[in-house]
Amino acid sequence: MSIWKFFLGSKKYENTEKQELAHLNVVQDAMVKAMAAVAFADGKVDNDEIKRMGQIYNKVTGNHVESSAIRAGIQIALDNKEPIETSLSKISNDLEPTDKANIIHAGALIALANGVFDDSEKSTLRQAANAMGVGPESFNRIIDRAKNPN
Repeated sequence: MSIWKFFLGSKKYENTEKQELAHLNVVQDAMVKAMAAVAFADGKVDNDEIKRMGQIYNKVTGNHVESSAIRAGIQIALDNKEPIETSLSKISNDLEPTDKANIIHAGALIALANGVFDDSEKSTLRQAANAMGVGPESFNRIIDRAKNPN
């Protein structure tokens, strides 16, 4: 193998890795915003919910997110005052179907964390799903999976 082919191969890997990391950042941002929107649906987000968001993100994606990133994402969402459906519709084309399902699933898990899945939380999640093009049948299956993990 020539040096030139080796260089091109390494460059291709480097670009793929950058794309994957950028994609992970988009998914993390969307998931944090969705969980924050659901958590805020009842009017407040406490430190326990922030901790749970990190645990849920880790469980759903298999990746780690720092609580500082969650707090930053929440603060950005608050400062921006952009509805979750607007945020998610902007990036919907950048998300894989699995990403969309995971975002809804994480939102459902944060809603169910206190044992109550109220109408405001469900409405917020439904708006998020609609913004990403997740249909009602898929939405209901994702919610059922969150309610009955076994």
